[in-house]
Amino acid sequence: MGRLNTTSKRQPQSAAATEDAAGRHASSTATVPRRVSQAIFQLTALYHRLLLIVAAPSSGKTGLLRTCERTVACSYLNLSLTLSQRLLELKAQDRALQAQNILNDVLTGEGLLLVDNIELLFDPSLQLDPLRALKAVSRRRSLVVAWPGTLDNGYLTYAEPGHPEYRRYEPHDLADILVVDVTTLQSEV
Repeated sequence: MGRLNTTSKRQPQSAAATEDAAGRHASSTATVPRRVSQAIFQLTALYHRLLLIVAAPSSGKTGLLRTCERTVACSYLNLSLTLSQRLLELKAQDRALQAQNILNDVLTGEGLLLVDNIELLFDPSLQLDPLRALKAVSRRRSLVVAWPGTLDNGYLTYAEPGHPEYRRYEPHDLADILVVDVTTLQSEV
C-alpha cells in the first residue's frame, strides 16, 4: 500500500546531539506516537501486514516496541536470540537450508507480534533476504519490526556499503508495507 512517512534526509550528528535526541525520544515513549498507532491499526487491511520501525541502533526502537507491548494487545520477540538458539541445534552446513523454515516457525502464531533485534537475519551465512523473509511471514501474521538502519530518500538500508551484511532496498520494495522512521517521531507523542 505505502509508507506512512516520506523520505528523510539524515544529517550527521555529534555524540552529544545523538545522546540528547535519544534522551528526548526515551521520555516521549510513555505513549505510542500517533503515526505508529495508526500504522498498527492499518496492518489488518494489508496483504503484507508488516510495519517497519526504522532507526539507527541505540535510538529508541526497543523502548518504542516495549511501550507498544504495554498499550496494545501483542507479544514481543527478541528474534536474534530465539533464532540463534534454534539454529545452534543444527549442523553449520544445515543452517542456511533451514533458516527460512525456522524463521517461519519462530514467527508463526496469532495476533500482533513485535519483533526486535533482527540483526541475525543479515548474516551472510544464512543466505536470507531479510525484507523478503519478513514479508513472507507477514502474509500470515501482523508484524511490527524494529529495523536497525536508515530510511533515506526512500531507500531502506542496513549497515554501510562494503560491510558483508550491507543491504539496500529500493522504494518499490517498500511499496506494499508500512514504514515509520523513528527520527521523524521525536516531535510527536
